Amino acid sequence: GRTRRAAGLGILEGETVFQKRKIVSQVEAEVTGRSAFAAGNADAGILHGYEIHHGISSGARGIFKLRRTQQAPAHENRQAERQEDGAVNRNCWGTYMHGIFDNDRFRRNLLNQIRIKKGLLPLPVRAEYAAIQDKAIDHFAGIVQRNLDLEFIMRIAGI
Repeated sequence: GRTRRAAGLGILEGETVFQKRKIVSQVEAEVTGRSAFAAGNADAGILHGYEIHHGISSGARGIFKLRRTQQAPAHENRQAERQEDGAVNRNCWGTYMHGIFDNDRFRRNLLNQIRIKKGLLPLPVRAEYAAIQDKAIDHFAGIVQRNLDLEFIMRIAGI
């Protein structure tokens, strides 16, 4: 576009420079100990998710140490070493990592931090997101198999 510079909301410190090259990668991340954000998430373990963005951010960063594990073929020259990601300002934080809330212990720890601030007791991890997601996908696949003539579709698709 023609816009060369635009102010953000001013909530998180930092600057993002948009680039033509798109970063697409699966990632693993750990919460670092450098912010109050880390206090309730230090035991979250290795987090799994993915990056998909056109920007590179700088400034107040470092609530996660991120490592790209699988990258789209066009981006194999991207470094695989650990990188800092995520910014925090009081009760607001952001990250390039999509799917972060799929991590059961991280999600529960974050919600428990809020519960404790509200004077409520923390809760244990109850939901297993991956199992719930797999069950939903299997259910949908069953509906497709029962209601579509897959052999006919594969035949006309040339498979």
